[in-house]
Amino acid sequence: MPEVLCGQQVSGDAGAVVGGERRAVETAERTFRGFVHKPRLQDDFRLSDHLNTYDKQFLALSEVTINERGQMHRPGEKHDFVAVAVASITYVAPVAE
Repeated sequence: MPEVLCGQQVSGDAGAVVGGERRAVETAERTFRGFVHKPRLQDDFRLSDHLNTYDKQFLALSEVTINERGQMHRPGEKHDFVAVAVASITYVAPVAE
């Protein structure tokens, strides 16, 4: 598997792009904030396109902070990597830093 660097494209058949912006991925129970990994297909392949045509069961995020829903003001759990079930996602939005 090729190395994935935040905000950069990587080489290899399974190359991926990690969004240069942090994203909030919310489920019914938790909010995940981190860099979303998506396949490198073309420059204008938007995150919404990726989610709408997604054939995998999980969305990968790196450098993640996890909070219980509605608890963004509290420190969350930090993880290097998580996978969120696509079927459980209620919305995805850019994170205002």
